[in-house]
Amino acid sequence: MAITIVPTHDTRGRSLVPLDTLSEPRRPVALEDRVWKRGRTTGFTRGMVSQLKTDVFQDGITSGQASTEWVIVDEGGKRNLFSEKGDSGSMVISPNGELVGLLIGGCEALGFTYMTPYATLVEDIERETGGTVELD
Repeated sequence: MAITIVPTHDTRGRSLVPLDTLSEPRRPVALEDRVWKRGRTTGFTRGMVSQLKTDVFQDGITSGQASTEWVIVDEGGKRNLFSEKGDSGSMVISPNGELVGLLIGGCEALGFTYMTPYATLVEDIERETGGTVELD
């Protein structure tokens, strides 16, 4: 049996998935996963995790600590953008409400959006704070 999940948001683009229904991912992000976000600039968009990853270095110094970011592209392949300037910080979620990652930026010329996976965010927060991260 196939189940189709339809986004829930009003005509103003608010509340794609209510915050109290977000959940931790059941598995790590993977190639060709479908994802959604609602950004300040572009509103609701759908995308797909591409096969591309990129290493991002703090302050552009390649000898420093790097993080590996996943590239998200528009799901339709019509050169529409998954994000634009002003969408950074948007939560990237799966169609079933799992928090996949955080949008950190992009390259509009290439149609790329960069996302830090949820697991990477949790590892960094826990390492820096000594605490644990859980979604209630």
